[in-house]
Amino acid sequence: LDLLKEFNINLGTLLSFLHQASSEYHHVPYHNWIHAIDVLQYVCYQIKKSNFESILNSNELLSLCVGAICHDAGHEGLNNGFHQKAETPLGILYKDLSVCEMHHCAVAISVIQNEESNIFHAISKDEQKKIWKLIFQLILATDMAHHFKLLKNANDIMDQGPINLSNTNHRLMALTMIIKIADISNVSRPFEIADKWCDVLCEEFWRQGDMERENGWEISSPLNDRSVREKAKGQVGFYQFVCLPLYNAIARVLPELQCNAEAVNNNLQIWKEKVAQLEELKKAQDAQK
Repeated sequence: LDLLKEFNINLGTLLSFLHQASSEYHHVPYHNWIHAIDVLQYVCYQIKKSNFESILNSNELLSLCVGAICHDAGHEGLNNGFHQKAETPLGILYKDLSVCEMHHCAVAISVIQNEESNIFHAISKDEQKKIWKLIFQLILATDMAHHFKLLKNANDIMDQGPINLSNTNHRLMALTMIIKIADISNVSRPFEIADKWCDVLCEEFWRQGDMERENGWEISSPLNDRSVREKAKGQVGFYQFVCLPLYNAIARVLPELQCNAEAVNNNLQIWKEKVAQLEELKKAQDAQK
């Protein structure tokens, strides 16, 4: 995206920034540095595939990249509900807010305020304010608690008439959807890769469930219970109610991305087949009993 030249970022500063950002990620199964780079790659893929980069300005492109890299910085593999219920320091500090996402924003600030990794050093204070504001909006948009509200807002905007990407609200809506889709982009990868990402996410959920059980709490979700092995069934619901509506919405804004919605649907059919196979197997086992 030619951002190094645009913002006078030398290689040493870039590498320091990447090193500092990566060191803030924990060694948890899913929300780790690999996930951050996976999201960054998918953000760039989407804006290249749709030629959205020709519409966005340099500040927006930089915000998207930094937002993607830092969007889960400091994630401990525990969700917002856990932090609030356990009253961890983060849960106390950001009570009733997007706990993890607020923390990721704070970590991003600490990384870039470091002189050695300050990739914003050549940007004026006024422009930095705009960039930081957008980075925060993008990171906070990844809180799944806001998913259906953001999706409804996007569809409402599109239902009112043609999209105008020079309109500030329309533009922000498209930017937030770009990073939200990148955050769950595993579902549109080739199935073997999507399946592997699902496995590591399940492991992270189970780890939280183990901690909930150790604290004597009721497990917050069936997804967090190691004894409930319904991966395929859970994926069918996730794809149908969360993923496909979001992928279909971005395709209304950027039609070139329709191919990704089709990829999600193809994976969904495979998950449905797996559910059907498991049900047939269970019927056969019950019949033998």
